[in-house]
Amino acid sequence: MLREESDHLLVSLVELVNIISEPTEGIDVVLLVEGATVCGRMIPNWQWAEEMASKIQSAYDAADLPPGQADSWTMPFRKLKESLQASAREHSAAMGLLDKVAERYQSALVQVDQTGFIHLKDAQVRTPEAPGLPQNGMPWRGRLEAVSGWSFGDLGPNPA
Repeated sequence: MLREESDHLLVSLVELVNIISEPTEGIDVVLLVEGATVCGRMIPNWQWAEEMASKIQSAYDAADLPPGQADSWTMPFRKLKESLQASAREHSAAMGLLDKVAERYQSALVQVDQTGFIHLKDAQVRTPEAPGLPQNGMPWRGRLEAVSGWSFGDLGPNPA
């Protein structure tokens, strides 16, 4: 089986987005992923983890369940967020020192943090059978090597 390669430009853009330290509205992107079109706003990985925790908390709150019941579901995402933020800070610090490292080691250091996923907010998956699900969008995480095409922009409202 052939290993799929990720688009190096898209990987670089995701790496740049992942080091953003403040919440962002994101960048509109359209991705072609295994025959489906995924539309949404690219955000840092840590912000996606926070979005997931918030969505879970909102679902529990809407179900009028006792406080604290959502914790076992939200905690992994909150811990992931903290870990990803720490990694982003470490990565930025390391990149700032990279010019002080011998050239033969620089490429090895750059490859240590391999970005494998892209994270979107307000994402919709569009196929011929499903013109835009869910209507209100959702946090979405996809494997970069599964993306066969992409563009900046927005496809507009759901088709009727």
